[in-house]
Amino acid sequence: MVSPSPLRPSQSQAGTSLLSSSLSAHVIAAISPQIASILTTSESLKSNVEDLAKLKSDMEANSENTSTTTSVSAAATRAEQATNVILNSITDVKNALLTARAPSNQPNNPLSYSAVVRQNTQTPAPVSAALLRAAIKEHQILIELALGGRLYEPEDSSVDIAKKSKNTFAAISDGESPDIQIKATTRLRNGGLIVELTTAEAANWLCIPESILKFMGALDSLVFIKEHRFTIIIPFLPITSDIEDAEWQCAAEEENNLPTGSIEAVGWIKPRIWRSPVLQGSVTPTRAPALPTPAPALLDSPRGGAPPAPRKTAVWTAMTRPLAL
Repeated sequence: MVSPSPLRPSQSQAGTSLLSSSLSAHVIAAISPQIASILTTSESLKSNVEDLAKLKSDMEANSENTSTTTSVSAAATRAEQATNVILNSITDVKNALLTARAPSNQPNNPLSYSAVVRQNTQTPAPVSAALLRAAIKEHQILIELALGGRLYEPEDSSVDIAKKSKNTFAAISDGESPDIQIKATTRLRNGGLIVELTTAEAANWLCIPESILKFMGALDSLVFIKEHRFTIIIPFLPITSDIEDAEWQCAAEEENNLPTGSIEAVGWIKPRIWRSPVLQGSVTPTRAPALPTPAPALLDSPRGGAPPAPRKTAVWTAMTRPLAL
């Protein structure tokens, strides 16, 4: 029987190394799937964390949009409420217009002829145009140099004239004067100037004597503002009317709602001395005649009384205020 020979040290080391390498390879091969699974799980966790962060951002954005939507909804609700209020107001106004109020009990005072004419006569288109022209004239002033000079030079444009006039008006204005704004200017051949202002108050203020003196001082020239006079013809006026009497003129102004002093002079178209003796009656009128608005003024005699006096035509010269023609 042959006994085994002992191993050499070199052989023992080679066997140990071979065994270690084999064991390492087996261990690595065994745990490789687990390591791969761990890596996959780690990547999945990382992806999930990113998805969660994105979801959080989306939720915050949705929250902001929700608040904005709520604000828009509230604004729409308020707008709808305001619209309902406006519609209700329109309905109330419509109902108020459709439901006419009963006329108040007016005192049974006798009305004058002119008052009845004004109530029962519609203003025709030509009269409306005349009223419009009169309203424009209320805003105008006519300025002329008393010594025949010129308020402007021939080469001056309308803009230059308006600027010069505005500077002059600003120089004479004070704390109590109204706002003076120029709307238009018109040059006259004689060197005068018609200035249209935006308000009648400004025109009235410039026409008072104190303002004219200030204007003369600002221009260093003697200027004047022409007065606006116009003639009114009254047909069929009783010839026995004492038209020269001051009380009669005041009564006519009061009845026709004219300012005191509007009637400057009154005269007959045919003087009294030229009338025939038949037309010189002695019937005393009961009241002053009314100005024609738009019909002529007539003086009615009492029913059952004396016949009316003969009627002729009178000319009234009335003056409103200093104003441009």
